[in-house]
Amino acid sequence: MISLLKIGSSLILLSRREDKTMGIVSIDALMKIDRGLITEIPTKEVRAKRLSKITGTDVVVKIKALSGNTFASLLATSKDKKDRIDASKLYKAQSLIVAEGVQEPSLKDQELQTHFGAASPAELATILFPGGELIDIYSEIATLSGYGDDEDTDEEVKNL
Repeated sequence: MISLLKIGSSLILLSRREDKTMGIVSIDALMKIDRGLITEIPTKEVRAKRLSKITGTDVVVKIKALSGNTFASLLATSKDKKDRIDASKLYKAQSLIVAEGVQEPSLKDQELQTHFGAASPAELATILFPGGELIDIYSEIATLSGYGDDEDTDEEVKNL
């Protein structure tokens, strides 16, 4: 059985009882969790498709999760004056998130920007990861940051 609480447009999972029991967490249970595990920034290696094709070898970049404040601030650059997503600004906002979320190689490196003729880390992101590849990397960063598609949650909501 799944219990969900709807607050505005958000669904919050309260409990899930299937093979595993998950209920509302107690203070005692939280106190047993190593703080380092909670504050650890998730990372992942992602294949850079175009760079792999150009070099003839598998090229991977290391991405990291962004804090809620950073992610929301960068995504907010895609909104218009009425606080709606402006499609013409969305790709730029996604390139800002990719520039911030790609940890290795650092897209903030001045030498790398100069080499590729980029005026900013976001522009370098669009050069190295053109079009849909940038969107794919953005999606991976969003997922690591807690904003992307969670297949388990999607499937649970479908089954309600």
